[in-house]
Amino acid sequence: MKKNKAIEHPIVTIGIPVIPQREHYTQLCLDSICNQVFDRSFEILLAQHTGYHYEVPFSIPDNVIINQVESGESLSSKRNDILKHAKGKYILFVDDDIIADKNWLANMITSAEKNNSDIFWGTAKPIYEEQLPENIIPFEMYIGGFHYDSNGKLRRKGIIGCNFGIRKDLEHARGHFVEFLGRGSEIRGGEENLFLKEYVGDNISFVENAVVHHHIQSYKINFKYILYNQFNNTISQVFINNVLKISNRKFGADLIKEFIKSFIPRKNHLMNFILSFFMLMGYCKGIIKHSLYSNGFSK
Repeated sequence: MKKNKAIEHPIVTIGIPVIPQREHYTQLCLDSICNQVFDRSFEILLAQHTGYHYEVPFSIPDNVIINQVESGESLSSKRNDILKHAKGKYILFVDDDIIADKNWLANMITSAEKNNSDIFWGTAKPIYEEQLPENIIPFEMYIGGFHYDSNGKLRRKGIIGCNFGIRKDLEHARGHFVEFLGRGSEIRGGEENLFLKEYVGDNISFVENAVVHHHIQSYKINFKYILYNQFNNTISQVFINNVLKISNRKFGADLIKEFIKSFIPRKNHLMNFILSFFMLMGYCKGIIKHSLYSNGFSK
């Protein structure tokens, strides 16, 4: 493992879940983070599969230390191990396929300290690996978080998993991510929103000028992926509502309204109808699985 001299008390730990066979993305990600315009010490913590070891292919600045820990294969298990091992006052979570703007870290930490933030998140802009088909529903709406379209227009604002941070050692209802809500697990997506909503006494802020660019792999740029993603995200939302004591009746009513509206002729009419139908089916499956026949979830 390549690393520089020990840094006792870094201001921030940047936690990165590393996935094997994505070394090209990981190198771009680490290079962008190591070259931040930031003069304080910080730690990069790589959480990776057991038996996998990433070799850093370039020299590391004096104010940066890179540590590696073995973890489970799900994204949430990696984030849980980042929580356990992070040394910084703040913990930032990014994915291994992002590229951070040069001032990303400075803007995140400056804002967090200025606003005394417990939870904060920045902007994510997509890097499409294939041209987005003209007839597809605005893709940014369906991959979560905060995204702009190709014209720079804001599509959706919210906490996104590839660019958010927390103050370490905050009081939390459970203290860890739900591992079966992580990507590649039983329910797809939603673990960031549930984890962050369960903080007690949190002070939340959005840092618009803290920008990362998130690769959107080719296999995601199709309508089939959007259907798969939103079907499972709807199941996940039913579970999250149960945990947070939020009405699933209202959630279901909103989905029914959208389904009814999808009968109205408009641009991408058929795709809107199919998407609304799949989300409604995801809601039904979520209610059956996590409300009617569930023993609940212990915090």
